Amino acid sequence: MEDVASHDNQIHDILDDIRDLKDQMKSSQSQLAFLLYNEADRQRTAVAGKVMVKNWWQYSDPNEQGKLLLMEHRETMINSIAAEAGISDKEITRFKFEHRRGKQLSPFTMVDLGDYALKQQLLESVSQKYDKKGIKEWSNEKLSQLQGGNNKDSVNGTIKIEPCISAFDRMQTEPLKAIMAVITKMTPTLQWKHSWKHLTIQNTETGEYIAWLAYDHLEGMAKIYVNNTLYSARAFEDEFITAYGNIMSRKVIGNKGKGKGLVSLCNVGRSRCILPFRSAGAEKLGEGPHGSFASCHF
Repeated sequence: MEDVASHDNQIHDILDDIRDLKDQMKSSQSQLAFLLYNEADRQRTAVAGKVMVKNWWQYSDPNEQGKLLLMEHRETMINSIAAEAGISDKEITRFKFEHRRGKQLSPFTMVDLGDYALKQQLLESVSQKYDKKGIKEWSNEKLSQLQGGNNKDSVNGTIKIEPCISAFDRMQTEPLKAIMAVITKMTPTLQWKHSWKHLTIQNTETGEYIAWLAYDHLEGMAKIYVNNTLYSARAFEDEFITAYGNIMSRKVIGNKGKGKGLVSLCNVGRSRCILPFRSAGAEKLGEGPHGSFASCHF
């Protein structure tokens, strides 16, 4: 009897330890969620009033005087576009510009308008007054004396103004970019629209969901859903691996070793899964939030 009682006590102790461990895991998960969402919110707040101005005409190694000339040129053009948007001179004088990447002149200009409402006012004005392809860059006699650099036709000299995106949100959009590349390749005539906010891709005409991402931040993984009336899960995944690999490879060029082991594969029934960061299970084809779709974890 004593042995049985002792054995029961051991079992109770083990169960108590398991319950304590579960409570600790829940507490740690809550703390992680708090830190994660706080950091995401901090990053979003930091870029709330900022825009990126890109596609400036490039010049071949301008000296310091040339760099100052180009920075003045950029700021004059940006301020003029802001004035067209109805932003007051007083507010424009508060703009903060970042043109440099280290000691070199960056191909982009970061503009801090200081206020989210002003940023939206500028972006809405640009979308209404200018062609979607961009704004033709100004030129003048001083600029024409500088030696041209590596420029692409129909890109450099056609200025685009875009909202700045936090690193957290930008990281989340990379798989969606790969998905869009796959959709364009596999169904080139399909008309679609995407949402960075909801991480979805829909048919422009019908509104039907073509693909979307579902993130589980605490588990560090995501699930990709693709419309199985349009794509074979296996064929889509093969194309996704290539597209996503190309995107991530571009991000680690010059950073030897940082991309090693980034992507691995596993076979799961009728579909395979992509695991960029950690090993995870995968679901078979089935019902997704927007209907019957193929899905895989990554």
